[in-house]
Amino acid sequence: MSETRDLEVGIAQGRFVVPHVEVARDLALGALVYGIGTMLRPGAPADYPEQVILAVLRALGLNEAEAAALATAPLPQTHAPQGVIFERIGANPQPD
Repeated sequence: MSETRDLEVGIAQGRFVVPHVEVARDLALGALVYGIGTMLRPGAPADYPEQVILAVLRALGLNEAEAAALATAPLPQTHAPQGVIFERIGANPQPD
């Protein structure tokens, strides 16, 4: 599975307007990495994740209405991740 598959699909469908898939990847991953850092610091707005997603989708070329709808859509229910690392984290929760 390609690490850029969803971005490639968006570009192929004309929904993302970027010169190359690596530009889209770097934009999204840069926002993710620095966005996490911002959210870990005191004072980040409660809706900061939605603000970042909205900005990334707009930068990729989506219009304001569609980007806002996607950025604020409810997240699907997921199962807890499995694996040794997650078992260790669950076995040794960090104090608040």
